[in-house]
Amino acid sequence: MADVFISYSRKDSDFVRQLHEALKQHGRDTWVDWEDIPPTAEWWKEVTTGIEAADTFVFVISPDSLASEICRREIDHAVQNQKRIVPILRRQPEGNSSMHPSVGSHNWLFFRPSDEFDKALLSLLNALETDLSHVRAHTRLLIRAREWESNQREGSFLLRGGDLANAEAWLTEAARKRPAAAPIQVEYITASRAADTRRGRLLLAGVSMALVVALGLALLAFLLNNESNRQRTIAEANAATAVVAHDIAYQQAATAVAAQGEAEIQRGAALANAATAVAAQDIAYQQAATAVAAQEEALEQRNAAQAAATQVADERRQAQSIALAGQAEVEINGPRPDRAALLVLRAFERFAYTWQAERALARAVVNQLARRELSGHSGEVTGVDWSADNTQVLTAGNDATVRIWDATSGQQIRSLGMSSPVARALWSPDGRWIAAGDANGDLEVWSAEGLAGASFAGHSAAIYNVEWSPDSRRLASVSVDGSVRLWERESGALLFTLQGHSAPVNSVQWSPDGTQIVTASEDMTARIWDAATGAPLATLRGHSGQVRRALWSPDGSRIVTASDDTTAIIWDALTGEVLFTLSGHTRPVIRVGWSPDGGRIATASADSTAKVWDATTGTLLRTLFGHTAAVRDLGWSPGGTRLITVSEDRTVRIWNAESGGELLMLEGHRGLIWDLDWASNGRFVATASADGSARIWQIWNNQQALIRFARECCAERPLTDEESIQFGLPVPTSLPPYTDPESCPGTLPSLLYVGVRGQVADDDARALNVRSQPNRNAALVGQIPPGQTFQVLAGPTCADGIAWFQVIYGINAVQGWIAEGLDERYFVQPIS
Repeated sequence: MADVFISYSRKDSDFVRQLHEALKQHGRDTWVDWEDIPPTAEWWKEVTTGIEAADTFVFVISPDSLASEICRREIDHAVQNQKRIVPILRRQPEGNSSMHPSVGSHNWLFFRPSDEFDKALLSLLNALETDLSHVRAHTRLLIRAREWESNQREGSFLLRGGDLANAEAWLTEAARKRPAAAPIQVEYITASRAADTRRGRLLLAGVSMALVVALGLALLAFLLNNESNRQRTIAEANAATAVVAHDIAYQQAATAVAAQGEAEIQRGAALANAATAVAAQDIAYQQAATAVAAQEEALEQRNAAQAAATQVADERRQAQSIALAGQAEVEINGPRPDRAALLVLRAFERFAYTWQAERALARAVVNQLARRELSGHSGEVTGVDWSADNTQVLTAGNDATVRIWDATSGQQIRSLGMSSPVARALWSPDGRWIAAGDANGDLEVWSAEGLAGASFAGHSAAIYNVEWSPDSRRLASVSVDGSVRLWERESGALLFTLQGHSAPVNSVQWSPDGTQIVTASEDMTARIWDAATGAPLATLRGHSGQVRRALWSPDGSRIVTASDDTTAIIWDALTGEVLFTLSGHTRPVIRVGWSPDGGRIATASADSTAKVWDATTGTLLRTLFGHTAAVRDLGWSPGGTRLITVSEDRTVRIWNAESGGELLMLEGHRGLIWDLDWASNGRFVATASADGSARIWQIWNNQQALIRFARECCAERPLTDEESIQFGLPVPTSLPPYTDPESCPGTLPSLLYVGVRGQVADDDARALNVRSQPNRNAALVGQIPPGQTFQVLAGPTCADGIAWFQVIYGINAVQGWIAEGLDERYFVQPIS
């Protein structure tokens, strides 16, 4: 089967060859007749077979193709077989050109010499993708129906089982789609169902007969068992008579013995009858079991058919969602960008969720997402951290300051000074304290109000990282001097100095329960320490390059490390054994992060990619391509469904963590981005950059949040009937609740109300004027011809003795005001 059959005039051969090559490069299989020979019966059979086997019939419109008898015959055959027809305009037809009805009734795609070929090709590819599963099913069923017909409609070519159920489901949907089902397809599916029904009746008759026989045998067994009991009673009575006769007279003994022998014979016969009854009962049970098994098999087949139908329906809904998302992305850069969000919202309402639809919606509303620049540092901003209540943002800078910002306004609240550039600053978990370490090895703590706390001194070189304990009572700091120090926050007392690393220590993190810490060092190891005693518990050896980060899993049972040797390793936190090595990056792994549920791990690398891994098997799930320079940091959304990455390419990118699809790219920083922090409410992310600024970006952590935002910011109007038809959406048929609007004084009682669809009355051939304001003298913005539909947005507004209504109509979604009527005549009427 081919994807596309191209019908054209030989004078357009150069263009068709260009189109053929472009479609081929996009993975499309095309059927094109390149031979310029007179028609023959054999040649025409090849052409018709090519049309029947293609999913889509593309007709190249030009004066020559419209005048071609062969082209017209090809169109007729495509119409006869209910093929989807996509007309593309190459050369403008002349005024007297005879247009085939099936070509003139479709929307044209413009491939004129003056049109941009790549943009037109994208429109064609989107058209080919629209409801692709329906079109391919149409082609597949047409081929099988023709095969059945060419073989004298022999029964072995008919559909059965799941194929038949899928075909019937497709036929039901085809009544509302294009291309519609061809008569031969309807006849083929109907004949298949009739044959399948006959087979079902024969099976049912056999099962019914088996059940009747089983019931008869069971009844026979019951009767024979009763007869055996009766015979045994007789035998016992005869035996008693024989005993009495023996006592009365010896002469009757022989008779008694004979009677007893007869009784034995009768009892043997009864036992034989009973055995026969039991055997008959067993046969009945076996036949009943066979009937039950047949019923169960029929039920399994029905369930399988339903599951297959559900899968096809889901695939169709996904294809429709993706197609509408693609059209929305085209609209973003078109003349009606407002239409993009409306289309994607319809995709979410009517079809399945797809990450492509979420991406299109995000790009449609990106300009409405709030952005705040935090400007004030005089050097690079190296770190950023949200307060626990998401109301303030903390930044660390190379200008030797730590600054606190109001997250809502973006205004600086206060600046806290240190003696040298600050590498790390962060809030305590309880939100009451701030800690920061600088390049001189000084560690400072302030209250949330900016009051200085206890003094911490001990490191002899720059502090790389600082971390609060979960209870906010202790601090851990690591330094270039190779030491790890634990401090008491209230007194400033040094609790322990942990020695063991032989090179600078890059990171430190407390275990979730606060009983242990893990550190990562340039000496190519990570180490686990007892936080209560400072004792070393395990050394994690396995990397061949410096270890940049070591992080606990959310449940504290595992540790992941990121290294310059291009790998990350997952370790058992209890034994220190390697569980998995995550290999796939080609340059150093800079950052690593656990998903909130601990089921996945994300890695960020200097190779310009991020990757998502299964944390239980070490399997690579997704590679996130898009950045053009090293990825410096990453963060999971609170729900674990989204990822954010920041890069030296100065961009922030949001990803669907399940599919790996890029949802949105945010630009604004003028230098590389060092750090990010996602607010715990999932609504904002903060970034720190070498350009001397931090930024707050409005964001979302799931598609429902994005949909709510889009409806609030951008869904300000309905789609017109023409828009719905163009994009394959149903036109509304039901009326909104009638609100009995007030009529304007001295005018006709109003029939229109907000939300109702209406049309211009057809008792007058003149079009109805649409004005910019509810006033006879307002500027004219358009005209609505008789029969044209519209939707009411507002009204009535009374002016000039007329009831005016604001409406929207047409493919271009024109908005303006119309007069409902004048004197005793209505110009418009609602559609019931």
